[in-house]
Amino acid sequence: MTGNQFLQGNEACTYGGLAAGALFFAGYPISPATEIAELCSNLLPAKGGVFIQMEDEIASIAAVIGASLGGMKAFTATSGPGLSLMQENIGLAIMAEVPCVIINVQRFGLSTGIATQPGQSDIMATRWGTHGDHSIIALAPSSVQECFDLTVEAFNLAERFRTPVVVLTDAVIAHLRESVYIPEQVKIINRTRPSGPVEGYRPYAPGENLVPVPPNFGDEYILRVTGLVHDEYGYSSDNPDVGGQLVNRLIDKIENYTRELPQPEYTGPENPDVIIISYGISARSALAAARRIRCQGISLGVLKLKTIWPFPEQAVAKICARAPRVVVAEMNKGQILREVKAAGITRAIGLNRTDTRVIMPGEIISYVKERCACATG
Repeated sequence: MTGNQFLQGNEACTYGGLAAGALFFAGYPISPATEIAELCSNLLPAKGGVFIQMEDEIASIAAVIGASLGGMKAFTATSGPGLSLMQENIGLAIMAEVPCVIINVQRFGLSTGIATQPGQSDIMATRWGTHGDHSIIALAPSSVQECFDLTVEAFNLAERFRTPVVVLTDAVIAHLRESVYIPEQVKIINRTRPSGPVEGYRPYAPGENLVPVPPNFGDEYILRVTGLVHDEYGYSSDNPDVGGQLVNRLIDKIENYTRELPQPEYTGPENPDVIIISYGISARSALAAARRIRCQGISLGVLKLKTIWPFPEQAVAKICARAPRVVVAEMNKGQILREVKAAGITRAIGLNRTDTRVIMPGEIISYVKERCACATG
């Protein structure tokens, strides 16, 4: 399916995965992400792919890891409670350097919360949910078009960095319907395959940009997979130097190349009175507020985050230097606000909702007038 289509966000994520070359989906039904599994169950078999409904989210991510180790581009979709169950195996995928994509459609609340209402409170769970020092890539669409585009990008980044990538949508974006353009061809990064002598091959030896080139299961090369600290041959090791080098490389292969990730998108005047930092559905309200407030003599810029993790602190700090006031609008208690302040923007303040209600443009305008009045006069 190509050309202009009228799609729901969850549908756009699904078509993005297929456009990127995904042929395996394993998942467990959960609101508000179920449409992704439902559509995959129809489309993947017709493309020669595999859809499998697992008994829970633990098994789902395990199946995705296994499929990826066999050479398939694989993904799953879930929401908060399912993401919690996946965390141990996400850590395994990071340690074993297994490319895969997890689409997490955020809903309201901790534990079971409210299954059909939106939230943006899985930000820190995505970053720190699995134990141990690590890095992770997480992208946040704020439109249905970006659901398609950033899902394609997620698969490309997973293959490029050999790591799990999370697409963080929310219940509103997931069920919003908009026009989406699906090109006949998209840029695809396919997995690098090993070459050279089989004997003595080191599947975890750092290659270009610190990323190794392990074989797929079934290739003539030997592949050992473990969650234990391991050497370049894949053998487990308790050597402190081996452990330190491995953990540092797993982090550095991402953190040293963040310029390759989608960058924040700024919309507004060169030197605004206030900059709103936001993402997902909240960013749409911020953009609408900026358009409405112009006629009231207030200059408002919007910095929309596309990459949540690793947090683009240098880009955010550079853009925010243009404005005396910075507001972070998000549907949680200030999870990204903490990162903004840690980036040196200590003047930033938060506009937060934690009651299932979307932050509306009028609310942003009122907040800016009340809390940032000194920026305009």
